[in-house]
Amino acid sequence: QEVNNSSAFGARDGFTAVQKACQMGALELHNSLRARHGVPALTLDDSISNDAQTYAEYLANSGRFEHSSDRDGLGENLYESWGSAPEDNSDQGRTATQSWYDEINDYDYNEPGFSMQTGHFTQVVWKSTSKLGMGIAFGNGDGKVVVVGRYSPAGNMEGDFPENVPQPL
Repeated sequence: QEVNNSSAFGARDGFTAVQKACQMGALELHNSLRARHGVPALTLDDSISNDAQTYAEYLANSGRFEHSSDRDGLGENLYESWGSAPEDNSDQGRTATQSWYDEINDYDYNEPGFSMQTGHFTQVVWKSTSKLGMGIAFGNGDGKVVVVGRYSPAGNMEGDFPENVPQPL
């Protein structure tokens, strides 16, 4: 069996308990929200999560907050927040996912398509996406939390919105 160690920063030796809790919480909420739209559940992919984790750590420590240019055609959602003791909060995966999904309030099903105001939501429910990777990282003592979601295949493909972003059932 071949192991994929293709991360630019090298593969990690598993995930911490907080990282795993973030991943599982995000996966569960993604699938619950996707079920509302009648689209298939996602599976959590360790290789994609490894790369998402590496990028989350980069963002948390660099002070940057921008999409990665090196994500092999995967979709990507980013979330950033500040709190007093985020290291104790393993629920950040769910919090980020809900924040992304809440953009549904601005989505116009009568004129389906991409917008900067709804791109996180449309990626969360994108019907043809099947794999999810999640990463979470914390800033150096400043209470900063960064969550990175990566999606395969990527959503938000122009012209494909009507069939991939169905209305809630």
